[in-house]
Amino acid sequence: MKSKKKTKKGYNKQEDIKPNDCYCDKCDCVGNYCNCEPDCIPVPTPEPSPTPARRMINRKAIQVEIDIDKSIRRLLDVNYYNDNQIASMIRGANLERVKKVKDERRKTNT
Repeated sequence: MKSKKKTKKGYNKQEDIKPNDCYCDKCDCVGNYCNCEPDCIPVPTPEPSPTPARRMINRKAIQVEIDIDKSIRRLLDVNYYNDNQIASMIRGANLERVKKVKDERRKTNT
């Protein structure tokens, strides 16, 4: 049995009204501020928030970097390969990165 597809509702004219517009019939004001009687209260425009927008974290790229460091540490634990061999065996690792990980391991071990 086939499922029924949902149908979209038609366009509603009331959705076209903006909340920042003045709704009084006494003036020809443009925008959201009205100079008429006090019953036509101007609607304030929202100010931009002082906090900056959050950046999205690329978790896959960070995990790739973590995996490269793990594989460098694993090969350094073996003590069979030198730094140049480790740098050539691991894709994405260069000699400077291998030396940096090696120095970090020395600092944490002592």
